Parts: sequence; structure tokens; C-alpha cells
Amino acid sequence: MTTNSGLPKHTIYAPNTPPANVSLPFISWASGACSTDGSYYRNFLTEIASYGYVIVADGAPTGNNLTTGGQSKVQDSRDSIDWAIKGGAARYGKIDTTKIASAGHSCGGLEAMSVAYHDSRVKLTMMFDIAIFQDERRYLLQELKSPVAWFVGGPKDTGYLNAEKDYALLPSGLPAYLASLDTGHMGTYSVTNGGKFGKAAVAYLQWQFRDNTTAKAVCQDGKVPGSMVSDNWNVTYKNWT
Repeated sequence: MTTNSGLPKHTIYAPNTPPANVSLPFISWASGACSTDGSYYRNFLTEIASYGYVIVADGAPTGNNLTTGGQSKVQDSRDSIDWAIKGGAARYGKIDTTKIASAGHSCGGLEAMSVAYHDSRVKLTMMFDIAIFQDERRYLLQELKSPVAWFVGGPKDTGYLNAEKDYALLPSGLPAYLASLDTGHMGTYSVTNGGKFGKAAVAYLQWQFRDNTTAKAVCQDGKVPGSMVSDNWNVTYKNWT
């Protein structure tokens, strides 16, 4: 976890040592409550970064909780993508600007979706414990053009039922993934390595951005060792082979 003067209102997560001859996908992250504390999800985001990803979270690493300080805006995530595209993240490794994900938890997940359907550079949308709340706004799902995934916390999670609704109403043919683990709304982000949510996010990203067949099996096949199903996730997906 670090900061960069070129993007002072954000927090950066990257491998400790830039890997040689490996390009790094880029992830913009927006936090729960649209918080401007970029360090709150550090266990979860550090785990993902350790697999060769550069992540920029909205907000400096203030150490505040999710309900103090200001709120992030959709533009904050766009700014981080612009920064990466322009070469600002080069010190952390060779950034693959064809592999950009927009992701976020709770309120931040809605910001991530807003970024995705307005920005063709985003190739993957990942929403954690959130979905569209108002039925009258689900028309926005038709604007999504790239694969989308939800990771939610079961029936006690406020995002659970809405994620199921959104999943069912996506544009025809759009690849989608929906995984649910009975944790409630706050998942396992704060435990060591982000817990089961950290493991699931890594597997999904490795499948999507690295074409890793083992990771794909972990996400899709409940019978393989270490699968998400064996970790008690309920998983469904469509428009993927």
C-alpha cells in the first residue's frame, strides 16, 4: 500500500517487486459507503495485488472508518484509469491497459458500475455486496457491454436479492457471474488476505484476465479441489463456456 504524488487523493496497491516480463492488469476500486479512506480494504486489496495487479482505491490512506470523512465520486475512479492509461503507474510494472476492471464494495460498487457503462476502456465490472436498488433504474443494465460479476453475502446482505434481479435482466449474451457466500454485507474483506472474498476475487480475475484454466475451474466446477463451491459459495454463471 502506497501513494503517488501524481494521484494524491488515491491509495495504490501493487506487487512489492514489479514482475519481469509480465504485464499487470489495472483495477480501479471504490469503497463501501463511497468512503474516501483508501486503506480500509487493505487486506483484501493487498492480496489481489500480490498476484500481479495494480489497484488504485479512491481516497488517500487516512485510516478513517467508512462513515467518516468525505465521499468519493465516480470521477475519482475515472481519474485513476486516466492516470494509468497515461503511464502514471509505470513504476509499479508494465500495465496492460487492455485489461482494466472497475470494482467496488457496496456504495462503491454502484460507482464501479457507473464507470463501466460510461467507459469502453473498462473490460470487467466487479460488484461486491451491491446491485441496483431501484427497479426503475434497472434499464441502466442495458448499457453494460463487458463481463460483469457480483460477489454477495447471502440473504442477510442488502445486495443479495437485487444482485439476483440484475443478473436476470442483463443484456442477452453478456457474460455474467454471480456468487453468494453467507457472510452478510461486510463479507470477509478485513480478515487475513481478505478471507474467502479475497480468494474468490483472485480466482475470478486470474480466470478473466490471465486465462488461467485452474482459476476458471475453481470458479465454475464445484468438484475441483479448492473450488468456490467447496468454500460454501453458491455460484451461477452464464454466457461462458
